[in-house]
Amino acid sequence: MELNTSLGQQKNEVMGELLNALNAKDEEQIRVKRAELDLIIEQEEQVDIEKSAFGLYSGEKFFKLNLPKRAWLVDGLIRERDSVIFVGDEKAGKSLFLSQMICSLTSQHPFIDKHDIPKPCKVTQILLEGDLADIKDRYERMIQTIEFEPKNFQILFSQPLQLHTSEGAQELVGQLTEFNPDILIIDPVYFAFTGSLSDDKLVRQFIGNLRIIQDSLKCALILVHHTHKAIRNAKGDRIQEGDEAIFGSKFFKAWPDHTIMFSYDKRKQIRRLTCDTQRRGDILPVADYILIDKDNNLYFEEVTEVPTQTDVLFNVFKEYKDNEDGLTYAKIKTITNFSKSTFYYSIKPLLRDKIVLKDNKSKPVIYKLNPKKTGLFGDTNPQNQQWEESKTRVF
Repeated sequence: MELNTSLGQQKNEVMGELLNALNAKDEEQIRVKRAELDLIIEQEEQVDIEKSAFGLYSGEKFFKLNLPKRAWLVDGLIRERDSVIFVGDEKAGKSLFLSQMICSLTSQHPFIDKHDIPKPCKVTQILLEGDLADIKDRYERMIQTIEFEPKNFQILFSQPLQLHTSEGAQELVGQLTEFNPDILIIDPVYFAFTGSLSDDKLVRQFIGNLRIIQDSLKCALILVHHTHKAIRNAKGDRIQEGDEAIFGSKFFKAWPDHTIMFSYDKRKQIRRLTCDTQRRGDILPVADYILIDKDNNLYFEEVTEVPTQTDVLFNVFKEYKDNEDGLTYAKIKTITNFSKSTFYYSIKPLLRDKIVLKDNKSKPVIYKLNPKKTGLFGDTNPQNQQWEESKTRVF
């Protein structure tokens, strides 16, 4: 508001000076003041565009627009003000995967210890199904391992919404304006409006209102959706359809900047993320994950060669087992040369199995051996054998 007032004052002053120059027939001053006035008008138009990009632009104005490339919110996955459909089979773990992303977004901890979060983000999660107590329990289990900042998070646990209507969209904007989220997640789409998911007219109205919601809140939007019934070949294997597997209207495929598919291979216990449909071509194309759900922990890990680096960390703590002060990441980095993402990923099994304890209150964070687990570092201790066996599990 101060910027608008300042520009308005400048505009009035310059217009007054221009009028004086016109009366005095001072050609040089007329030229200078008109140039100043044109510049102020351009600045006013830019302020209006930052409020809402909707408008009619001449060719000249269009190419003068200051439209910087949208920055990453989750490196390789989501940019500022992106439109994303996150789609997968029922019970594939879509909501759980997004909950882990929310934890990372709020705390700026790398997502899946791989995707940088350039800045802490505010996230609004709209949940339209499930049980609130169960949702709370899942978060409480997850944040034992994944860092989380509650002040950057809000959850709207709601009855079905009416976002196909202008009134429903405006009501939602009104609820969320004060918090002003960087990312809005609506889960699932089939409770976000009333009517058939295959009704093109209704879906078009719904998606049109999503654009208005995004423009009003200046946020990225993730829409959680599901696939239609699987199509299988003669051998019974599932045919991979990409975003053609999205249930409902063709407009669901046309709306997003990119579509993320999340599938679950129950036999291998592997979740796969793929992104074949994307406008920019810089979204992570494929990754596999395993769900860690044991000893009250709950989180996803990427299936890569990185877990073998846990052996390196294990040996570092063996070497420094008599160091009562513990080790910081900086100290470990000087020993291992691990990047932050490799370190976070590799130490997680040690934290999960309580081989190493993490002191979050210290600055910087300190990692110490668990006094109750020091027997693991003896050559003949049977627990050591159990740990060595656990490292050979298949990822």
